[in-house]
Amino acid sequence: MLLKLSDKISECLAHAAEARERAKAATDADHKADFHDMELRWLRLVESYRFVEQASRFLEDGHLARIRNAKKWRRRVCWSSHVRPRAKIFQRAF
Repeated sequence: MLLKLSDKISECLAHAAEARERAKAATDADHKADFHDMELRWLRLVESYRFVEQASRFLEDGHLARIRNAKKWRRRVCWSSHVRPRAKIFQRAF
């Protein structure tokens, strides 16, 4: 997914650069303003894609951390299985 977003970011930056060049080349003030606005919209879209990339990385890191913690917990449980289970202790008490 991140690779696809990076491609989209590059494409948006290219569109923004094209709009900037058209704004520079425009002689009419209204056209110049329109192209400048178009450039800003492309750049806002880039910011949005970058935010999605950061959020994806954050969520993936959290997911990987949970997996690592679960594996550590399983190892502790397997190691402590040599100790007599509590359920048996309670059964004997009653």
